[in-house]
Amino acid sequence: MTERGYKRQVQMIEKQLGQLIQRTFKGLGRNLFERYRKYRNSLFIFLDRLDVPAHNNACERALRPSVIRRKVLCSFRSDWGAQA
Repeated sequence: MTERGYKRQVQMIEKQLGQLIQRTFKGLGRNLFERYRKYRNSLFIFLDRLDVPAHNNACERALRPSVIRRKVLCSFRSDWGAQA
């Protein structure tokens, strides 16, 4: 894809996002919808900056040991599990 074509695609994505977040939304997902509005400028930052990955694998890998430990210790719901 050419640089011009890429910029055109990014503009289309941003335009569609703008149209979506202008809608009114009621229901269970309203708080998520409001968060999209609040952080709109950060949602697709990876399209403009090559140093920002389009995934969150690093974050998930960082959390993985804690999640495995929680599962092995039968969760943190008990005082014993939280302390362990």
